[in-house]
Amino acid sequence: MSHPAQLLVLFDGDWHLALCVSQDQITRLCFKPLKWLRYVGFAITGAEGTLSLTQDGPPVENYDEIMDVSGLRVYFSPVPVAVDHRTPNDNSEPLSTGSRAFRAKIVARDQRCVISAIKKDMCQACHLVPHSIGNKYFARLSGERRSIDSASDDLEDGHGVRNGLLLFNGCHRDFIDGDYAFLATPNFALSESDVPSSTRLSPPRQALPQPYSTGNGRFTLQWLSSEPEEPLDLAMGHNVDTMYPAPDKFSSWPPKWLFDWRYGAAVMKKWSPPTFLDTLARKQLAIEASLGGEIQGKVNAHSGTLSHIMNLTGAIRLSNSGEAGASQDANISVNDGSRVAED
Repeated sequence: MSHPAQLLVLFDGDWHLALCVSQDQITRLCFKPLKWLRYVGFAITGAEGTLSLTQDGPPVENYDEIMDVSGLRVYFSPVPVAVDHRTPNDNSEPLSTGSRAFRAKIVARDQRCVISAIKKDMCQACHLVPHSIGNKYFARLSGERRSIDSASDDLEDGHGVRNGLLLFNGCHRDFIDGDYAFLATPNFALSESDVPSSTRLSPPRQALPQPYSTGNGRFTLQWLSSEPEEPLDLAMGHNVDTMYPAPDKFSSWPPKWLFDWRYGAAVMKKWSPPTFLDTLARKQLAIEASLGGEIQGKVNAHSGTLSHIMNLTGAIRLSNSGEAGASQDANISVNDGSRVAED
């Protein structure tokens, strides 16, 4: 059995082991492992960056090289592009029943499940980013992300239409648990052709005309855990692209950074060592303390839910933004078991 690749990310001046993932698992998701690892580094940290194959070594020159990364340590160095000022919130389910208004808005745009084309009566209006994070954070993050996505300026409400998709309710729990996520391409690391494409569509979708062509890329459903058994595998197939809404409704489609954020959290839930999540929990609470907030819960605890993991990623972004030091101010060490000793 081959050893997994290890992705290490840099924050607080130290390298931290963020992911352990096998070559086979990567190639299910992307043809080019180095490009996928670079994208995931971005999705986790919220910052673009480069990979190197040795600690503090030169950046990779050819990300298109199709190489076996089994057993390799790959180092991601982020370049700060956004400051994430989030603070801890509750750890409720990322997809609660929500409001009727939220569902009505999502149904009006999508009409059917965006993957299977199953009718709306058998679908759930799903939040991409947990509404439990709170509207104040949503508005703050939206403002910080305008330099990345100019269409993100209206995301002030977690129950807004641009934070949701209509998905078949037979796989609703899988979405909550992060068993699948949507990969948005192109992005700074991946092109559309880097991601496999499945043409195995559900019968309802086959019966529809071809989806609208918008020139806005692909949004590809990817099962990070094992794919569902029949007949769910046909309804919500691996590497199937979403349908688009009608052109006059595409302005209400979610921006790419929301897909990126959820994808990064789902990948962390699947392949991050527990010590890395504990490190982020400590760092997050230390930052909250330094900003005058109230620390809730145990310093070294994390719930393991996708909602909480999405909250934890803010610790890296604040750390890499130049606002680090919170851990020292609060006298909480973040260099625990996830720190990697220098080679």
